[in-house]
Amino acid sequence: MTAARTTLRAAAAALFAAMLAGCQPNGAQKLLDRYQRIVAPAGPDAFQMETGTATAIARSGHWLTAWHLVAACRRIDILLADGAALHAALIHRDERLDVALLRTEPVPGALALQRADPEPGSRAMAVGFPQLEFSDLDLTYVGRARLLPARAQPGAPAASAPIWVTGDRAGGQAGAVRGLSGGPVVLADGRLAGMVVVSGDGLARRNGPVGQADEAQLGVVPGTLREGLVLVTVGGAEIEAFVDAVGLDPERSTSPALPAGSLARQDALRTRGLVGQVVCDKAR
Repeated sequence: MTAARTTLRAAAAALFAAMLAGCQPNGAQKLLDRYQRIVAPAGPDAFQMETGTATAIARSGHWLTAWHLVAACRRIDILLADGAALHAALIHRDERLDVALLRTEPVPGALALQRADPEPGSRAMAVGFPQLEFSDLDLTYVGRARLLPARAQPGAPAASAPIWVTGDRAGGQAGAVRGLSGGPVVLADGRLAGMVVVSGDGLARRNGPVGQADEAQLGVVPGTLREGLVLVTVGGAEIEAFVDAVGLDPERSTSPALPAGSLARQDALRTRGLVGQVVCDKAR
């Protein structure tokens, strides 16, 4: 695993801890109660919950999520909007990319993959379960940025990742999106453009918060990456190579197509079972 991705995983874990600490106690308890009612795992004293998001990428029951969410889990389940829970097995991972592939029973639909990076300025939405509730975030693509840890090794190659930003952080938005790790970035045409790895300012560093030294290179308006909330993602090309390693058909599509309009598309992603909430038991 590269030092850059090690930094990302550590940051993501810290974000999740902060997210749970900031949740209303009844929100976490509500999720735990629902999970225990559906799945009936061991009692709460022996249960250590971690939660995030997964996306259906093949009707054979293959789901994409973040590796740091499911690493060291003794049980993984995906909760759907209809109240069902799908037991999931971890079948493939790439710790460098922080990506994991889960397998459940077959599902009725899956998201098609956008392999190429979108044009700068393209719009998309990230969906997931920040603060344990399903919601979305409007995003604008600004390009790839080089990611290096704060203490880079001499001669170490620079990793790069697709960077998406929001327009502002009004209303405490930065705190509200904690917990999006593993969530899909969905384009207006319904295709999967990437997966959220971490969110927040200063998590992936290149002698300072991500973006500060990259705005001129990316050609974005000065201040965009510093003033907007940054999402570091895994891109479509990386996802394609990852799923090709296990022989999944890259030609996947939603069935039927997702509706136009962000609110309708967000609702369809969940109600059709294309996006689910990962619940992981890490107790030992």
